Amino acid sequence: MKTKADSSDDRSKPCVCTLCGKGYRRTRGLNRHMNTHIGMFKCTECGKCCDTRATLTVHNRVHTGDKPYKCHVCSKAFRLSGNLKCHTRVHTGEKPYKCSLCNKCFSQSSSLHTHLVMYTSTKKT
Repeated sequence: MKTKADSSDDRSKPCVCTLCGKGYRRTRGLNRHMNTHIGMFKCTECGKCCDTRATLTVHNRVHTGDKPYKCHVCSKAFRLSGNLKCHTRVHTGEKPYKCSLCNKCFSQSSSLHTHLVMYTSTKKT
C-alpha cells in the first residue's frame, strides 16, 4: 500500500508521521498533526481530535450552533469569518477571480475552478 511517505515529493516533506504516513515540511507541522492522534485537543461531544485549540473551538460551533460572524447587510450568520467574507460578495458584486483563458470573472474561487475544468474539457476537440 502506498502512503504519503511514498509520494514523489518526499524531499519537500521530510517530517513523516509514523502512525499514518502524512508528511510535513517542518517538525512544527508534524508535532501539531500528532495532536490529532493523541487526542490532545479532543471534542467532548463527538470525540473528534483537532491539531490546535483554535481548531477545536471552531469545531465546537458545529455542536453549539454558534455563528459569531454576521453580515451587516442581511444579518445572515456564519461559523467562519472566511465564509462571511465570501458571502459579502453577494451584496458588493465583487468578482476577484478571473479566468486567464476568457477573462470571465467569478465571486468564488470554486466557481472559477469549475469553469476552468469545463472550459478546458470542451475546448480539447
